[in-house]
Amino acid sequence: MRISVRHIIRLLSIWAALLSFAVACGEPVENGTFVKQSERTPEAEYEFSVDLSDSLSRHALYFYTVIDASADTFENMPGVIPLQVEAVSPSGRTYRETVGMDKNDYIGGSLHSKQYEHVYRSGFSPVEYGIWTVRIAVPGEERFPGLRGFGLRHVKI
Repeated sequence: MRISVRHIIRLLSIWAALLSFAVACGEPVENGTFVKQSERTPEAEYEFSVDLSDSLSRHALYFYTVIDASADTFENMPGVIPLQVEAVSPSGRTYRETVGMDKNDYIGGSLHSKQYEHVYRSGFSPVEYGIWTVRIAVPGEERFPGLRGFGLRHVKI
């Protein structure tokens, strides 16, 4: 049985097309959601759903926000933005902790606007795979006028 070069090229072309289709249809490696201050829960929390179903990946979570305020207003804010973080597993188990973001540790902006991104966790595997709910509360949020909300960015690493 002889296979022609044309037949081999055709099979390779089909294989390449299928492979590129499979790769292009893959799940995104990174996604994020921003919740405006006006869209908080009735408990004044920023709520996010995070898909930690992939047992083959390690994960990283980043918090991000923007503060729009005059230089004087910004200067009079407390030095640390406190964040009460609550993570609820797919089975309902709840984990809580308080962390802080240094107000002077912004990554960009201008005189009247500061942009922040804070590594919350990096290189972790969850204790339970599935969809997690993450809630962030900012105690004393009124002391940070111009805080526009909070975002959560999830990266598979």
